[in-house]
Amino acid sequence: MASSVCYKDRRSFLSIMRLEAASTLPHKMAAQFCGGPEFSPHKIAVQCRAFKTTRLIISRLLQSIGNIVIAVIKKSNSVRLLCGFFLTSLAAQRLIVFMFDISECTVRIARPEDKAGLIEISRHIWGGTDYLPEIVDRWIAEPWFYVCEYRQKVIACLKLSRFPDHVLWFEGLRVHKDFQGKGVAKLMNSEMMHLARRLKAEDPQLSFEFCTYYKNLESLALTAKLGSVRADAFFNLEKRGVHRAERPEFISEPDTSIFANYPTYLPLNWHAVHSRPESLEYICEHAELFKTPNSIYLVGKVGEPCITFLHPPGKHLKEDLPYFQYFFGARKHISVTLSPLFRSYLAQMYSMNFYFWGEDREEVLNMLVFTLP
Repeated sequence: MASSVCYKDRRSFLSIMRLEAASTLPHKMAAQFCGGPEFSPHKIAVQCRAFKTTRLIISRLLQSIGNIVIAVIKKSNSVRLLCGFFLTSLAAQRLIVFMFDISECTVRIARPEDKAGLIEISRHIWGGTDYLPEIVDRWIAEPWFYVCEYRQKVIACLKLSRFPDHVLWFEGLRVHKDFQGKGVAKLMNSEMMHLARRLKAEDPQLSFEFCTYYKNLESLALTAKLGSVRADAFFNLEKRGVHRAERPEFISEPDTSIFANYPTYLPLNWHAVHSRPESLEYICEHAELFKTPNSIYLVGKVGEPCITFLHPPGKHLKEDLPYFQYFFGARKHISVTLSPLFRSYLAQMYSMNFYFWGEDREEVLNMLVFTLP
């Protein structure tokens, strides 16, 4: 009854929300907040209780109806066929998302049958250019690739990998677009940190590290709460591909000279290893060093290709572009990574139509490496 007075007087759902907020305020402040002295603390409390009770009843009723519908569909072939168009399509997905309850999520090791669900997640990551489909089979075969399952649907994933020099690398955090902003990423990070700490108990020297884009705000916010600290950063640029591609000459046995301009971390695509002799074996297995008539470069084998400049860009850089294109395919965009020591060479990169990706194309160290406590 009391809530109906508010709807009549205010004609909007907003009034109810204001009453709910005002229930915690002193008498005069509450009256002013709600729009008049007729809203006493008692009236506010009564209306808020009525509203909260109604909201709870509706929420539980919808959840019960949804559970019944899903149970009937699972058990009855005839109903499944009858509702096939409606409740097994977008409508069913909307219902599942609407009734999402994170307590029903299960974080577990990925299995081969999860591949289709993981590829579905990747279709909406980075504009559909995510590298996950290219390595999903490999990750499923490796240890510590986890997924989050909700009502028989894979909705998220996260990978832990062992890197040289006692590093446990966090990568591949993905959340299905329909379940973003619902605490799923936080759940995955929390579960992986529990696993990481168990592994650290076996290897006390283990460090936790990851790499991300500087505008990946959700990931940065989540990991900041875990105490992440920036350890290094690089420039990542792109340009349109060129028409010609040429196979470069590969270098089979790199030495520590490749760390000369990367004193702390050496980026291998969107991964990074410590710039130490212990990393050389890993680099041989997971990256390729190649040389052109003008310089020496590196490209990682895992994920989306990205050329790392081991030396500053030379004046003949344009001649090296066909060798870069070899790793990306005909006319596809070229991606490169530069040490922060090469900042003074950015103007030269701009003159060759390299650019920082993003709407504002801000000149900034946009590939960030972090450590976790």
